[in-house]
Amino acid sequence: MAKDPEELLREAARVRGFVEDFHIFLAERDPEFLDRWNGIWDHVLQKSILDDKTKALIRVGVSSALRIEKGTENAIDAAIRAGATIEEITNAVEIAFIYGGAPSLMLGLNILKKKVDKITKK
Repeated sequence: MAKDPEELLREAARVRGFVEDFHIFLAERDPEFLDRWNGIWDHVLQKSILDDKTKALIRVGVSSALRIEKGTENAIDAAIRAGATIEEITNAVEIAFIYGGAPSLMLGLNILKKKVDKITKK
């Protein structure tokens, strides 16, 4: 039996830590695809032997290197939630620079700076 869209979106939020508009679209238009995609995320991230902070820092580096703006933003949020320091997140972005060049570094650090500015204004 197919899962209902709301259940799929709750699952997406649980395994990813976020839900985007495209998740909502898939939940309504192709719930089977979203269910399988959620399963991959669940298998790779939730069942990993790595701790949450390490996984989040890897996500920061990879998404920065690939210059995926929203992915980098979500990964930085996950790293902060997992207890990563600003220095650790900065280092992950710096490592991404080796593989992705200056545009990767600029993207990651610009996003991180906005997050830091927002945190320090609280």
